Amino acid sequence: MSRETLLDPSRNLEVGSRFLAFLLDHFSGSLPLSIAGYNAGESAVDRWLRERGNLELDEFLETIPYDETRNYSKRVLASMFAYSWLYQHDHPVPALSFSLPKTETKKEK
Repeated sequence: MSRETLLDPSRNLEVGSRFLAFLLDHFSGSLPLSIAGYNAGESAVDRWLRERGNLELDEFLETIPYDETRNYSKRVLASMFAYSWLYQHDHPVPALSFSLPKTETKKEK
């Protein structure tokens, strides 16, 4: 992967989408964990889950030790809810579980 490739909008979108799909699979479909992993990397989120995986989602997000990732995760989730409310009239508020996945991430299995 070259810098030029990442600066090409269509290639950047393709690579980012592929990475997000990987994270969703890695975190068993958990969007909040995938968002945090997109910003900080999946190994950081895996480590935080080992350390604090017993917390509810809101507490877990507040204890993310990287300010940038904590703020990014909350901002992206808030934007998702706002745009869903504006544009998905049949399901304006997506369901979100506050329980973290109880299973190990695929990397640990």
